[in-house]
Parts: sequence; C-alpha cells; structure tokens
Amino acid sequence: MSLFRKNHTGIIIKISKVLFFFLIVSLILINLYDISYHLIQEGSLNLHQKTEAIILFFITILVILINTYYIYGLNHLHSELDKKNQEIDVYKKKYKDSIQEIKQGIKEQFRYWNLTKEEEKVAQYLILGYSFKQISGLLNKSEKTIRNQSLSIYKKAGMTGRNDLAGFFLYDFFDEE
Repeated sequence: MSLFRKNHTGIIIKISKVLFFFLIVSLILINLYDISYHLIQEGSLNLHQKTEAIILFFITILVILINTYYIYGLNHLHSELDKKNQEIDVYKKKYKDSIQEIKQGIKEQFRYWNLTKEEEKVAQYLILGYSFKQISGLLNKSEKTIRNQSLSIYKKAGMTGRNDLAGFFLYDFFDEE
C-alpha cells in the first residue's frame, strides 16, 4: 500500500466548500436580519448599527477570500497527489514483473525464517517504515503486541532491529561506495 494512495482531498474540498457556503450564507442572513430588524423597530439605522453592518459585510468578504485561498491550496494538494499517484502507476507498470519477483522472494524469506502470518504482516509494515503505533492501528492490535511480534521477527531473522530488517531486503538495490 502506497503512502500516496490515500488521497481524500477531493472529499475534504467538497465538505469545505459546503461548510464555507453555509458560513457565508449565515453571515449574510445575520446581517440582513439585523438591518431589517432595526429598520422595522426603529425606522432607521443609527451610526452604531451602520458600523455593525459594515463590519459584518467586511467579515463576510474576508471569509470568502480565506475560503478561496484555502480551496485553492487544497486543489493544488489534490493535483500534486494525483501526479504522484500517476508516477507510481507508471513505475509499477514498467517494473511489474520485477516487483512480483521481489515480492515472491520476500515471502520465501519470511517462510525460511518461519514467521507466522501475523508476523509477516508486521514485518511488511516495518520494512515500509511504519511506526509501532501505525501498525497497531492498521492491524487492530495493541502497540505492545506489535512490539513483541517485532522482537520475535528480529530474533527469528537474526536481526537487531527494523533497520537491519529493511536493509536485508534493500541493500543490494544500491551501489556500495
């Protein structure tokens, strides 16, 4: 699972637009209500009421500007994530066979180390760089359980920690200098 794949910005943008729309409509309605109330009750607006209306008008404009800037930023983020996902798709398509061979090799190594299915899942997340807390959330287990399984993995593999474990599989991909 790619860290880039979880792109929920489209949903966040839609929710933000709806919330800001309701905020802007609420500000406008409050301002209109306040003005009409004073006009009906008093027949005119005094300086204080006019000042309130002007301030509320400018706050509404400010909220609109902030909303526009915020939505622009989210749209930009959404676009960047889409580009990264496209890069990943191109890479995966280009190296599909190699990736499958490497996955198979990792599974075979896990079997050689006699890892349980649960330990294999934990080992995969450790190699990917996930924290114990993240792994415990993904697998619905306590952090202590994940730590214990990690220690079992390191012991069975003859490793000292997650760096050794990741390095075991990644070392040959880089030139030594």
